[in-house]
Amino acid sequence: MPSGPFDPKNPPPVACGTMQTRPGSLTARWLTMTEVADHVLAIMGRPVRDRTGLTGHYDLHAEWTPDSRPPGPQAFGVGPATFTALEEQLGLRLVSDTGPVEGLVIDRAEKPVQP
Repeated sequence: MPSGPFDPKNPPPVACGTMQTRPGSLTARWLTMTEVADHVLAIMGRPVRDRTGLTGHYDLHAEWTPDSRPPGPQAFGVGPATFTALEEQLGLRLVSDTGPVEGLVIDRAEKPVQP
């Protein structure tokens, strides 16, 4: 895969229905905004909800200067520049909010019984 700035005349090979992330960039092909939110959750490390009201499928590409923090969600270069790039380049604004979040609670655990 070629590296460097995004060239609209020669886009990176991203399959339909997928999102590709690397430090400082995000490329999506034929995704709904809900699917984009689900993928952004993976790079942000916290829940992301689609509240755009947009329907249909979209191709998206954004680039930013990667954050240089140690590994974690920041391994994708996620930092303040990410939020700015998503808003300025794609018109998507990520807003911190509170609300119920689905989760899994383990009440107890036992060792399995060997037959």
